[in-house]
Amino acid sequence: SPPLITSHPPLVTPSGFPQHLLRRPDTMMLRVSFIRFTACLLCVSFVSSSAFVPPTPPISQIPRVRNPSSLSTLKAQFNVFFDIAIRDKAAGRMVFQVSEDHLPKAVENFKTLVTGERGALDSTLNYKNCAFEFSSMYTMGAQYKWSHVCKGRGKNVFGNGKDAIKEPEAMAACRHPCPGSAGSYYGINVDSIESESSSEEQVLQLQLQKPLGLILEEDEGVEGVTVVDVNEDGSAGKDKRIMAGDQIIKVGDQDVSAASLQEIMDLIINAKSTINLQVRRDAGAPDQQADGNLLAVPVGGPGCGFSRFDIIRMRASPQQWQERILVNSAVLGFMLSGSRTLNAMASGAGEPVIVDCGIL
Repeated sequence: SPPLITSHPPLVTPSGFPQHLLRRPDTMMLRVSFIRFTACLLCVSFVSSSAFVPPTPPISQIPRVRNPSSLSTLKAQFNVFFDIAIRDKAAGRMVFQVSEDHLPKAVENFKTLVTGERGALDSTLNYKNCAFEFSSMYTMGAQYKWSHVCKGRGKNVFGNGKDAIKEPEAMAACRHPCPGSAGSYYGINVDSIESESSSEEQVLQLQLQKPLGLILEEDEGVEGVTVVDVNEDGSAGKDKRIMAGDQIIKVGDQDVSAASLQEIMDLIINAKSTINLQVRRDAGAPDQQADGNLLAVPVGGPGCGFSRFDIIRMRASPQQWQERILVNSAVLGFMLSGSRTLNAMASGAGEPVIVDCGIL
């Protein structure tokens, strides 16, 4: 079904287009200037959220070369991502490197909940659509705890999920004293973590229904077409993963990384109601602010041994806190990129929700 493409008034529709089906014609416009072309890809009818088919696989990654001076001391690790939305608006992505060197049961539990691989047997065994705690304690200000807590759905992946994970021998082998405190933390020794802030490009693969709700733009002299806005009424807006600045690189099976706006529009117009898209996100310069943001699970108190995990801003915390903020926590990993997203979570704009997550 073709989208409405107009210049400025009067409104003109392609031949045969059912104009009575248009809901917001004022937002579906091709804006033309000397250097920019913009098109809003809202098609003839709106699709309910139940019609959206979740994409599989959700994400892939372009290989990159790390700075050779920035090498991890961890022997076995994997990277996880969390795509965050606040008030139904995409807030960005956080990427963490997780160590498999310590606390194997805690790591297996976390990894399985991230992938959601047992979701077919138990829908509670995943982090997707789980929210982070939202109150003044998680909003930058006098009461800020310098951490963010996701409780998950309260179950772990072992047995019936109701018995807390216990691995005392593994904990004893990775116990670290907290300077200036009588307490300890566990898992990765934070003094051994070398900066590995990420500048890698990321590729998202999506399966969306028309209308997409994407506003695209082509700049003269710059190869490719990028997203400049996402309309919340389209399927991309409901999916919450595409963000302004993402580049469209594939429509269906066709590479459009160097295509013009008109060529991409033609492909979308001629596509069926379900469209497979691939978009590229450039993380830009290395995220130096990610250094010192840690991924941890509690080893005591509420949520211990189940699905809760914390993001702890150790390096950014007040001087009197620092490693003491880790008492009774087990550090599983550290942030590679996503400090802007974490800042948005602490802004108080709304409850942060995990709209997608997985292994990179």
